[in-house]
Amino acid sequence: MKFWSYVIFFSIFLVVYGAINYYIFIRGFQAIPKDSPLRSYYIILFIAVALCFFAGRILERYMLNGFTDMLVWIGSFWLAFMLYFILAAVLLDLVRLGNYFFHFYPSFITENYEKVKMITGIAVVSIVTIVILVGHYNFLHPRILKLEINVPKKNSGLTELNIAVASDIHLGTIVGQSRLDDFINKVNSLNADIILLPGDIFDEDIGPILKNNLGDNFSRLKSKYGVYAVTGNHEYIGGAEKAVEYLRSHHINVIRDSAVFIDNG
Repeated sequence: MKFWSYVIFFSIFLVVYGAINYYIFIRGFQAIPKDSPLRSYYIILFIAVALCFFAGRILERYMLNGFTDMLVWIGSFWLAFMLYFILAAVLLDLVRLGNYFFHFYPSFITENYEKVKMITGIAVVSIVTIVILVGHYNFLHPRILKLEINVPKKNSGLTELNIAVASDIHLGTIVGQSRLDDFINKVNSLNADIILLPGDIFDEDIGPILKNNLGDNFSRLKSKYGVYAVTGNHEYIGGAEKAVEYLRSHHINVIRDSAVFIDNG
């Protein structure tokens, strides 16, 4: 049953991934002038980049080196580019559809359509690149959001609880030792009573985590009542049992179909 679940999941993922990439590819290809030699380079580069994510994830299960790291980095960034490219392509196609019915394009567009397509393509790539770079900067400099929540519980022995919550850490090839150290220092600075890690602690395969022995750093997390975690979809993609076993062996309390009391309250 589990085998067929994986087959169905990855089949759907591959179809969706392929369809989105094909759509982006066609729109980008059309933006390049027909007689330009850039079309050939574009085809090769696009296919190579689109395959990087899968190649990196597959190869890192059998070998871990700088080459597989590079593939994963490129592939992961491409996923972000895909999101914004597909949004831009759909938006531009809606504008084109509107023009087909209502003919609102000004003359400078209709008279220089090929040139306008190329300029639009360059503009889209430039804007998306800036957005991705800003997003990566925000990723490198996470902000701490503080919330105060009143829970009307009369029978709890606890009058207050300082909880530190951090999800989607995605430890692995991209988020390594330095990022984990920064994360642990930020969490410890909050002097939390309890630390919660709600899913996607690992970025799929735990091979890079084992190689760099990242789990030992979890012992540096400080809280009064311990550290608790649940699995996310990425733990299941990489193998939930291995992920849970690794977390538990490094002093993380993983909750699976169960509940726990905190200080008997």
